[in-house]
Amino acid sequence: MSDMPMPTAEEAAEARDRKLDWNWAKNDNMTPDEALTVFDALTGRARPAETKEPDDVTAERRPLSLLDDDDPTRPVQHTYALPAAVRAALTPKPPLRIVRASTIALSVTDWAWEHGGHGRIPKAALTLFAGRPAAGKSTCARWFAAGWSNGTLEGCWHGQPVNVAYIATEEHWESAVAPSLHAAGADMDRVFFVERGDEPARIKATADENALTEMFAASDIRAVVLDPLMSTLTSGADLYKSNEIREALDPWVRIAEKIGGVVLGVTHLVKTAASGDVVAAINGSSAFGEVARSVFGFAVDRESDDGTRIMSQGKNSAGRDNLNMTYKIEPVPFTALDGRRGEAPRFVLGEPTDTKVGDLMMAEGKQKRAMSAPQWLEAWFDSHPHTPWMTAAEIVAAGARFGHGEDSLAQARYRKGYLVHKDPLGWSWAKPDAEPFEPSANLSASRDKQGRFTT
Repeated sequence: MSDMPMPTAEEAAEARDRKLDWNWAKNDNMTPDEALTVFDALTGRARPAETKEPDDVTAERRPLSLLDDDDPTRPVQHTYALPAAVRAALTPKPPLRIVRASTIALSVTDWAWEHGGHGRIPKAALTLFAGRPAAGKSTCARWFAAGWSNGTLEGCWHGQPVNVAYIATEEHWESAVAPSLHAAGADMDRVFFVERGDEPARIKATADENALTEMFAASDIRAVVLDPLMSTLTSGADLYKSNEIREALDPWVRIAEKIGGVVLGVTHLVKTAASGDVVAAINGSSAFGEVARSVFGFAVDRESDDGTRIMSQGKNSAGRDNLNMTYKIEPVPFTALDGRRGEAPRFVLGEPTDTKVGDLMMAEGKQKRAMSAPQWLEAWFDSHPHTPWMTAAEIVAAGARFGHGEDSLAQARYRKGYLVHKDPLGWSWAKPDAEPFEPSANLSASRDKQGRFTT
């Protein structure tokens, strides 16, 4: 059963409509095989071989009860608890109702950061810092974390320091993140890291949402920095599938709303952006820019001799987005616990400028020879080594983001001898050296409802 795809929340919701008399356990610790067993039992896709209660049932792992199809008066007992997202979809929801707009109380957006007399980073929302490698976006995120921790940033928390959770999964806490926070002037007693056991936690928002929300509320956390955002997304989520990315980002939006604060995610921009649109240049699905309420881009000004960089606001759903600022990254010396001395980077905000991050991205793109359609197609498959077969629809959609039309990609596929396969879900492509598509033997042959091959 491990080669079968996990049921989505939508599939689970369909199952909910068929059976309503369920008692859910509170424990979410369950393997994919266990989840499939439960889902199969609920939907009738398969029946468990045994229905008796195992010996290891505990108070934390209560039985799951549903009515037997053959005898509605007799419940069948299982001992599995569904993941939070699936369980939420299965939980009966209140009925829909219609309300008059006149009953909605008007309110004004609260801003966690204001600049130039205008709001820039809203509370109760997701904000993204996007930039190329070495642009200094993480260093900037630490500057904001420091400012919120000591109440020095203009906005609703000015003069009112708040607690900040910094979820850093790529850089070393002791030698990189903490020194940079210290260099930015953070109140280190108000900045918190997240551990699982005694190790830095690998957070997955969809699985850890409830625990994080409770933990942040208990510690009065008002700002959360995700550095990088990608590390917190569901394992296996396709960055170019809008529905999957929305499902992965929604927990952070809900967390921002529940803590009444900010979730700030650090992410990457693609190498080139012909349009100069920072939001469209975020690496992955357009859902990243659509879900976030505020987006900033970061880039190095290659024409500058003094290390000047540019920060531009590319989106501000509740305010103005016409902000372009210079900034620099400066080294700050620090002394470690063992007496050794080192340097940590510090973000230094500069002055307004007419130069935009989009201008720098377009200039950089013009200096580089664009990839041909055959080159892009090969690079696309090379970047997905565990998915040898992919639907033509998703390839064409991704290629369009890089300026390659459907016809040019189809010609590139034909000239390079790529393999093709057609089934009721549509056409799929694979590189010439891929194994032929065989549903019974190919580990990549399982598809989700959108037709994407999964392993």
